[in-house]
Amino acid sequence: MNSTGYYTQLIKLYRTLGLQFREADFSYSFSSLSQRKEVRSITAEFIYNGASGRAGFGKPAAFGYSPDHNLQGAERKSLQYFAHQVQNYFNFLVFVFQYALCFLITLYHSLPFCRPSYLEDIIFRDWVDRVAPRSYLAQLTGMDAAWESYVQMVLVPMFSAICTTPAIDIMNHPTEEFLGKFHTL
Repeated sequence: MNSTGYYTQLIKLYRTLGLQFREADFSYSFSSLSQRKEVRSITAEFIYNGASGRAGFGKPAAFGYSPDHNLQGAERKSLQYFAHQVQNYFNFLVFVFQYALCFLITLYHSLPFCRPSYLEDIIFRDWVDRVAPRSYLAQLTGMDAAWESYVQMVLVPMFSAICTTPAIDIMNHPTEEFLGKFHTL
């Protein structure tokens, strides 16, 4: 039985048991845990607002949270504060643009007609390395670093959650299982 048939049977079972279904629209974030001395902190670095992408990205604390937010009155209206906020929003927009391009790279490589023949025999780590943007333009625009960040901050945690396995196992996992098997008609 394929996975679709399995889920169909599972849903039938739930319905015969009288379980109610409701549509849900999830938001989620990818965060990092850091520890300085004895203090741990969690910083959201990527926030997805749900609605199948229509709700966009949320601006995480990594882009713009500063003690300046606690300023009052005239201090908050200063030119320095304004310039700092503009820089934070600009950095966030660049981040969103770069991650959107990284998503498009992933999407492109998951399309069956764009799929190279070597994909059946390659692990995720090698695939990440092969499709990474490396051109001079990619280096100039930071897309090479954005790709590495996207893989570590989005793909690895997402696949790790789906497979319920540690990140090291994700990097050694067959790529075809993440992007989908190529089936000829």
